[in-house]
Amino acid sequence: MGHVRTIGFSILLCLFTLAAAQAAPAVGTLKEIKTGGGAAPRVEFIADRQPGEVSCYTMPQLLRATVDIYGIEPGHVAPVVPADTSFIKRVTVERKVINERVLTRATIDLARDAEISIVPHPVDKSRVFAIFKPLHATSAATAPVKKESRKAVASPSGASGKGTVAKVPAGKTQEKSPAKTTLQPVVPSFGPPPVVSDIRVGKESVEIVAQTAIERFTTFTMTNPGRLVIDIAPGGNSLSAREVAINRFGVGKLRIGTYPDKVRVVLDADKATFPVHALQRVGSGLKIVFGPFALGGRK
Repeated sequence: MGHVRTIGFSILLCLFTLAAAQAAPAVGTLKEIKTGGGAAPRVEFIADRQPGEVSCYTMPQLLRATVDIYGIEPGHVAPVVPADTSFIKRVTVERKVINERVLTRATIDLARDAEISIVPHPVDKSRVFAIFKPLHATSAATAPVKKESRKAVASPSGASGKGTVAKVPAGKTQEKSPAKTTLQPVVPSFGPPPVVSDIRVGKESVEIVAQTAIERFTTFTMTNPGRLVIDIAPGGNSLSAREVAINRFGVGKLRIGTYPDKVRVVLDADKATFPVHALQRVGSGLKIVFGPFALGGRK
């Protein structure tokens, strides 16, 4: 009887283990990273399966972009991937676990600030592109350099009666050569902080509307429930409503909160994970694009 109970317990244990294995989300592996230059610098991530989610954000002050590829491990990809373009310096890869979700975090060092769009391959869903649109930094105004001509000062002892002697004002010594000017790094200048004034729901995107492009922001996702959080810092908000119904793309609603140092926008998904999306800067704010779209992205 005891033997039968042992067998029954073993069968139940095996069934429980099998069910747990089936419930656990499968994790893929990153196979290769490619970089490309030209008019649209890009980084291509090739995995052995479709990522569960891809998110990105930029850090203009550090000239750096970060891409999080959920459900994919780095595998045997080198921790540092050198780039063969003048715009992309290198790609650093590491494994992360956020909210019990495995992901590959790729940190991309850039030559200058840029907009970033995450674009899946239209056919092969295991390939994802991070496409950059370089921004031209506005250098700080520099004071004009005054050219000074040097005049020879005739020596009184060697001067002839007809020669003209240049007089040196009393209390002043002869002018010395100007010291070498130290060149300062060019720092991108940003305009006034964006002020969120509207939320527009389109056929394939949700647009956060402001009076200017939203250049500086950070973003991350959460699970159970699925959420996308966007922090706009610095930033303001002129909306009276604190909640906007979306009811599209697998997103139920959008919430917005104002803090002393930032504006936080939260999109709540209908499921435990937030749907695949891409963030795009536009002239009037920021777009969250959902669903399939062309390889070059849509502006």
